[in-house]
Amino acid sequence: MAAAATATASEGTSKKISTCTPELDFSAPWKMSDLVLVVEGKRFHVHRCILSMCSPVFDAMLSLDFKEKNAREIPLPEKKADEIEELLRAIYPYVEHRICEENSFSLLELACEYQMDRLKARCEKYFLFKNMTNDEALEFVVMAQRHQLSDELIRRCMSKFVNQDTKWEALKKNDLFSQLEPKYSQQLVEERVKYLERRVDSYKSTVRTLEMKKCDKDDDDHISFRKHLMMRKRFRDLDHSPFD
Repeated sequence: MAAAATATASEGTSKKISTCTPELDFSAPWKMSDLVLVVEGKRFHVHRCILSMCSPVFDAMLSLDFKEKNAREIPLPEKKADEIEELLRAIYPYVEHRICEENSFSLLELACEYQMDRLKARCEKYFLFKNMTNDEALEFVVMAQRHQLSDELIRRCMSKFVNQDTKWEALKKNDLFSQLEPKYSQQLVEERVKYLERRVDSYKSTVRTLEMKKCDKDDDDHISFRKHLMMRKRFRDLDHSPFD
């Protein structure tokens, strides 16, 4: 019996325990879910405690004297079902839902609306390290000011935008530029001026380098010419000049 027990124990330890968490399914009651969010006719079975922990807005809605306090279902009008599902996957524990190009903007919007600071920080980190294009940079500045994101992100977006060859007249006609707050539009212009000044300094440095090389070449040519004359004179003096 001891041998059998040992064999059973050995067999049990040899089996790998999966650490992968399956995709969460909110379409049916699960794990003592006690609330249903209704979005575009789709029902999401969720947990009051998790919503309350992640969002002060939901916490107030579910604990204070609001009509939702004792409701079993809460409709979320004007919301999109796929975006709410992405939000739930992003805030539920034990599942690290990836922030990507497809869900980043909607997650940021919802995180700010429901005051989910941790999710907002994750979105900001994604944008901070995102390989944005020049055309996206100004859009990101507008988004960052609207959601009060970090100055670091705004500076990165601005530096990306000002490095492109955008004419001032074209910038003034850009709808996104007109949406900037005065302090950010001024900062953008200042960064553009600094960038152009660096370009001018770089051009001046290049011109000075080329002029110095030209002077060096002229000096070398002059020295070579003088050496040639001296050699001619020496051959003449020896009456053996090959140039005669």
